[in-house]
Amino acid sequence: SLSRLFSIGNYQAQVNCTDGYTNGSSNLVNFAVNNTPPHIDLIALANATQFSSSSNPFNFSWNATDFSNTSLNCNLLINSSVNATVTGVLSGTNSSVVVNASRGFGYTWGINCTDGNLSNQTSFRVFNVTNTPPTFTQNMNAYSLISNRTFFRRVNGSDIDGDVIIFGDNSSRFDINS
Repeated sequence: SLSRLFSIGNYQAQVNCTDGYTNGSSNLVNFAVNNTPPHIDLIALANATQFSSSSNPFNFSWNATDFSNTSLNCNLLINSSVNATVTGVLSGTNSSVVVNASRGFGYTWGINCTDGNLSNQTSFRVFNVTNTPPTFTQNMNAYSLISNRTFFRRVNGSDIDGDVIIFGDNSSRFDINS
């Protein structure tokens, strides 16, 4: 057993073995010394992106490369907490995770990857998941009526986010029946 501190670089060592009777063998060993953590490029979601909650699920993607290891383990971090783990990420290839996110503002996301020895974490990007307002399912044109006549209008609406719709008017002149 031999030990020595090496600086960063590529090395070749020759190992010789003899048995004391002039019988010997020799072998070359190549090795690299690296202290560079994985490099990570975020692909999507773009920074400061606004999404409707109806766009769920969201596809988070990145590319991680490493000098010394072809297989990486990566974590998707949302608001600084591990949300998903991907093992066996091939160095230099795009990777992605599909995640549902509830409505909210100021979410952050980033990736942390390790090559088994060193880790690296990206800076965080921000995204928001907004609520889409309900829509009326028929035309809401203005009406003209003769005075002292009953006005009746059936109004229906839909909400792409699946929220409960509450109907109301902007005055106290109407009775609203669900």
